[in-house]
Amino acid sequence: MLQTGNSLTRLAIFDMDETLVSSDFVWAEAAEKLLSSRMIDNDTDYSAMFYSDGLSSVVSSLQSRFFQDYEKSDIFALLSSIAEKGYLEQVTLKTGAAAVIEKVRKLGCLTVILTANRKRLYSIIRNRFPSLAVDKWFSAMDLELSKGDCHIYDIIALYFGLRPDECVLFDDSEYALLGARNAGLLSICVSNGEMESSPVADYTIASLEDFREDMLCV
Repeated sequence: MLQTGNSLTRLAIFDMDETLVSSDFVWAEAAEKLLSSRMIDNDTDYSAMFYSDGLSSVVSSLQSRFFQDYEKSDIFALLSSIAEKGYLEQVTLKTGAAAVIEKVRKLGCLTVILTANRKRLYSIIRNRFPSLAVDKWFSAMDLELSKGDCHIYDIIALYFGLRPDECVLFDDSEYALLGARNAGLLSICVSNGEMESSPVADYTIASLEDFREDMLCV
């Protein structure tokens, strides 16, 4: 159990999707889910992923219109354009996102955004919401590691010359929070009101507006 003290966490790592921004648009989110997958070899793999997530209408449409007689590279270009259109038109900033980043920065912490998305998608967010002013953006895809892999947090901490235990992760996903815990980070689950308490996070807050400064002290 972490005890409140005088040592302040020096680096705050923020997840982007569903923590800082909301991407509740199925047609773009589904395309991005495919782009982020490393298990895609054929149409059956696409179908299995979509159907398992309840997105059968999306996969049926994409399969019938675009999958036949296309090379894999063409499919990925298509999915990229679908995801980009969704981010350009429908993504919204979560309430309290800019404020919590500003608060953490005023406390003297460095701030970064870690996303599973490709550079093109997070560049869209950066351009649409300039209030998300952070020191660095990282893409898990570019680092070729999952956010559930503890080594990704070692890399980010080392980039700033810090130890993992000098960092905190704000995220809504259990696998990322577990990876952070395994790396030795402090972690804050932003549950979006979906859970009372995360079993793998040090703190659980319903929204970013519930963040308290003392959560950064260990």
